[in-house]
Amino acid sequence: MYRQVLIDPEQRCFQRILWKDLDDPKAMVECFELNTVTYGCASSSFLAVRCLKQLALEFQPIYPEACHAILNCFYLDDLLAGAFSISELLKLQKEVSFILSSGGFQLRKWLCNKSELLKSFQVDSTLSSNILQLGKDEQNKTLGIFWNSFSDTIHYSIKKFKYEGSITKRMILLRMI
Repeated sequence: MYRQVLIDPEQRCFQRILWKDLDDPKAMVECFELNTVTYGCASSSFLAVRCLKQLALEFQPIYPEACHAILNCFYLDDLLAGAFSISELLKLQKEVSFILSSGGFQLRKWLCNKSELLKSFQVDSTLSSNILQLGKDEQNKTLGIFWNSFSDTIHYSIKKFKYEGSITKRMILLRMI
C-alpha cells in the first residue's frame, strides 16, 4: 500500500538514502531520493491512510455509501464492510474498487461468506490472486480476530500464561505487550 503513494517532488529531499554496491569494492557511495512513502517511517501509515481519506472526500458527492465505508471501515489496509443484500454488496464492491483504483490502490483479496458471490465480484484480470478463497476449515485473520467465512463465525484466541504469586493489573498489562 505504501509504495502506491507518491511523495511531492519538493519533499523528496527529506527521504534520502545512501547506497553502496557491496559487490564492487571500488564503488562510490551514491545518494538517492525515494519517490514513494517508505515502509517503516513514522509517518508512513498516516500518509497512506490520509490518501484513502482524501479519495473518499473527493468522491463523497457521487458515491456516498462507498465513501462512508472507506472513511469508517478501513483499518490500515484492511476494509471490513458488508451489506444487507447481495445487490447492495456488489454495488459497494464496485464503487469502492473504482474510487480506490482512481488513486492507484488496487483491491486484490476478497472474502465473503457466500462463495457464489465471489464469482460476481468485478476484479482486474491482470492482478494475481484476485480472490482469496479459503477452504471449509480455514480462517482469515484481521485485526487479531479470526473469521471463518464458510461457517460465518468469528473467533479469537487467548494465550494462557502461568505466573507464580499474586496476579496484579500491572502483571496483566505487562503480558499484553
